[in-house]
Amino acid sequence: LERHSLDYADICEPRWFVDDPAFAWAFWAHCDRLYKETPVHDGYAVVQKWADQFKNRGGVFSMTTNIDGHWRKAGWPQRCLLESHGSCEVLQCSLKCSEEAWLRAEQDVPPLASGCDDRVEESLLPRCPRCNAVARPNVLMFEDSFFANCQHKVQVARYKDWLQGLRSRSKFRRRAARSNKSQACAAKSPLSGLVCIEIGAGTTVPTIRRQLERLVSLEGARLIRINPEQSELSQTLQASGNAVALAAGALEALEAIDVELQR
Repeated sequence: LERHSLDYADICEPRWFVDDPAFAWAFWAHCDRLYKETPVHDGYAVVQKWADQFKNRGGVFSMTTNIDGHWRKAGWPQRCLLESHGSCEVLQCSLKCSEEAWLRAEQDVPPLASGCDDRVEESLLPRCPRCNAVARPNVLMFEDSFFANCQHKVQVARYKDWLQGLRSRSKFRRRAARSNKSQACAAKSPLSGLVCIEIGAGTTVPTIRRQLERLVSLEGARLIRINPEQSELSQTLQASGNAVALAAGALEALEAIDVELQR
């Protein structure tokens, strides 16, 4: 990118798949190789254990801005996954001839052209099965009005259904508590039983932070913020008493929480 006087934000624009798709795919093929070569983080196994442990108590859901597909590779259930910015594991039409997206096949990632490190073989560019335009990763890029959001809408609907299910369970418990005076008074907040674990969500792209902070402030959810550099809590979160910050790495923090859960 330096050789072309470009940075990450420049290359992550959908226009490249129209203006120079062989160059655009050279960058995304490089990203794909890095994602494949990077082992799935050990923290996924810890969270998966919790998913199994709490599956009958409202279950779990992952909302991520990562586009590397590692939640999928870790075996996380697709019905419990919201990839807010899409995934490199999925392709779409670069011209957005429809809102459809499809799982990428191994051969869909074109190899570099002979003697080049910044262009792929144009004859092997993946194509849209509908209109034959060049296909691109189903990732929400900068200035992206071409993002096909059919799959995203499905994931968002599942997430909303899951939250609504938790609200319904909470409402039922409140009613049961009122009818049984011997029980402790049930919490009034709709999502007081929900614990949100925010891992590595920074302030540059605050998608996850804003969503979870909203659940805490409006519906009484609880938040554990894990971030070695940006773990600070707003005054509102601190005043709520429903949020804690852990200035630690992901695996260190997850394993520490796991120890407490097993006590």
